[in-house]
Amino acid sequence: MLRSSDILDDRYRRDRYLRLWELVDGLPRCRLDALDTSVASEQEIAAVEARNHHLAHRLAVVEAFEVAQAQLARMIALGSPPPETVPSFGPDGLPAAKPNPEWVAWQAALDTVQNADNLTRAYALVRLGRPEEPAVGDEPSAEWMAYQQATETIASNDL
Repeated sequence: MLRSSDILDDRYRRDRYLRLWELVDGLPRCRLDALDTSVASEQEIAAVEARNHHLAHRLAVVEAFEVAQAQLARMIALGSPPPETVPSFGPDGLPAAKPNPEWVAWQAALDTVQNADNLTRAYALVRLGRPEEPAVGDEPSAEWMAYQQATETIASNDL
C-alpha cells in the first residue's frame, strides 16, 4: 500500500514528468496523466507540487491517527493503561520514580486520537473499507451510515 511518503517522490524520467496525486478512498493514487514539466508553466508546476505536498501532509496526519488508534487498542487489550511512573534510583542512589516510557507513549497516542479533526477521522474510517450496502427496503447499518457521513465530510473538505 502506498503511504504519504510515496507522494513526495513525484517526479520521474529525469524530472520531466510530475505525478498528479489524489486520494481515492483515503489512499494515494495517480489516476491522471502526469504533468509534462517541459511544457508546463512554473505556476502550473508549483500548483501541482503544492497540491501533492498538501495531500502528503493530510495523509501523514491520517496515518499517525491510525497508528495511535492501534497503539491504544493494544494497550487497552492488556487491561489498563500503563502506570505513569516506574521505580528507579535517583542520582543519590535512593529509590525514586521516573516517567514510564509506555505511559508517555500511551499519553501521546491518546492526545493524537482525542485531538484529531473530523476530516482525519473521516479518512481513517473510509480507509477501513466500504461496508456492505443495505438492500432496498432494509434499514441501513450504523457502519453504513458512518461511512456515508465520512465520505460527505471528505467531499465537502476536498481540494
